[in-house]
Amino acid sequence: GTQPAHDRHDGFHEHTDKEPGIKYLLDQQSGDWKQDQAYNIMSTALRNNEKIDLVYGHNDPMAYGARTAQRLARSVEVARASGDDAVLLRALEVVVRSLVVTFDLPAAIAAMQEGLALATRTGDMAALARFEVWAAMAACQSGDLERASALARSAYDRGLGAGDDTAVVYAATLLMRMPASRRGSGELPSLEMLLERAGRLGQAIVTLQVLEALSERDLAAGDVASALRWIDRQLVVAAGCEGT
Repeated sequence: GTQPAHDRHDGFHEHTDKEPGIKYLLDQQSGDWKQDQAYNIMSTALRNNEKIDLVYGHNDPMAYGARTAQRLARSVEVARASGDDAVLLRALEVVVRSLVVTFDLPAAIAAMQEGLALATRTGDMAALARFEVWAAMAACQSGDLERASALARSAYDRGLGAGDDTAVVYAATLLMRMPASRRGSGELPSLEMLLERAGRLGQAIVTLQVLEALSERDLAAGDVASALRWIDRQLVVAAGCEGT
């Protein structure tokens, strides 16, 4: 490893090795200074150990990754124990939304599938619309455009009916990036209108999705100057977002 890694390891053990009663649950694990790797290490540790009192990371991103894993696992655990379906839906939604930080795709997909089933069972139309959006994104990533377009259209129509702007913006943006033949019936708002709607939500990740679609559209049309302006706005928004 690097000299800073050796120094931080040695400095930590110089003091902790003198303390009685400390039990090391893991052998030394390398997170390569990266947030996502530390998240994965911590997620595994939480599955294998009932109680963890202290995690030492060699830098802030690794400490943040470990803390994120602990918080997500704890939130779902507490939500399940509460017996409140609405609380569990919110916890599952946090796991899905945290994908931009954790990069834990299997956990996000599992949470999405459970949330989709739970929202269907409880009749929470706004939550169902949002989980349909994430199911559509997963289908799109796997190459199943037919399922992706059907889910996105359902999420858009359901989101409009339930007054859920998050579902509306995500679903419409996803549909706008598909061939016109897959968008379903009914007009969709322009990407510029979706950008305004996303701005009112105050959710940077939603805004980034629309800005990316705008830059792709203008680049495909040969308007490089306009595409660069959208990309510049993406950089400004992303600068204020952890993990982007």
